[in-house]
Amino acid sequence: MNNFCLIGYPLGHSMSPIIHKELFKIKNIDASYNLNEIAPENLKTNIKSLKSLTVSTLQFLTRRELSQCLTAYRKEHSFSAQ
Repeated sequence: MNNFCLIGYPLGHSMSPIIHKELFKIKNIDASYNLNEIAPENLKTNIKSLKSLTVSTLQFLTRRELSQCLTAYRKEHSFSAQ
């Protein structure tokens, strides 16, 4: 099973789980789709939980904040983006 997730803040308005659940059903795809509400200022402390996701969609207030967090994470964990 693939686990998909929308990550961002705020997400209370999101219809993504409902839409994706129906699409997975129509296409007979074994997958889940959940919301993971993480405010930009909390991304750094929650980044480790993202490793368990098969695929994630990121939606944040600024790309700069996301880029800074991911750069710091790559440096800290010797991870290189390809």
